[in-house]
Amino acid sequence: MPSESPHITAPAELGMLLSRRPMPVPPAAEPNAEMAMLAAALDGQSLAIALHGPDGSARFLNRAMHRLLRVDPSAFTPHGSFGIVPAEPTQRSRYATSLLAAAHGRPAEMPLMRGEGPPPYMVCFQPMEGIGAMVTILDPSRRRLPSQAFLREAFGFTAAEAALALDLADGLAAADCASLRGVSVHTVRSQLRALFAKTGLCRQAELVSLILTMGVQQGGPQKD
Repeated sequence: MPSESPHITAPAELGMLLSRRPMPVPPAAEPNAEMAMLAAALDGQSLAIALHGPDGSARFLNRAMHRLLRVDPSAFTPHGSFGIVPAEPTQRSRYATSLLAAAHGRPAEMPLMRGEGPPPYMVCFQPMEGIGAMVTILDPSRRRLPSQAFLREAFGFTAAEAALALDLADGLAAADCASLRGVSVHTVRSQLRALFAKTGLCRQAELVSLILTMGVQQGGPQKD
């Protein structure tokens, strides 16, 4: 078993990391080609995923993780070191400790409460050789969506069109989709017209219904 990390056993240092002023962390620009390929693959996933270095610092947050920060600020908040942490201060220490443990070879998981009603998120921390750790946030109350690859093969969508279809099925408005991608609403509407043409549909509600139905058939990641 790996030796205990000084990061995990130093409360003062952990407290300093957690007390840093929250700030958005963009996807890291990685010069390593292998890392860039991994980041591109993770960006196509519906699950919220983050990659962290050995010190716990955020190296990459996929689009789904950035979306989670936008749609559920009551549960998560941006953080300058870790990229994302629980919004509830009492849960941050366990989150940070679990993350640093995974970065040093010890997988962990924790439930993350989010008030009355929905069941808690499940946060999984997995070691990643050559990187540090991967954090995946699962929502047991979410309905299923198909993968981008499944949609591209089924309808001939481009990567951008498949991502838009999933975002719309996830409940985002066109303006939110545009903001998330850093493109204009006009571009999003143009892509939406392409989705209609390739599926033979003419209404956004019909498109969303189709995507959700295909998610159940494929058994894809769960969504709200």
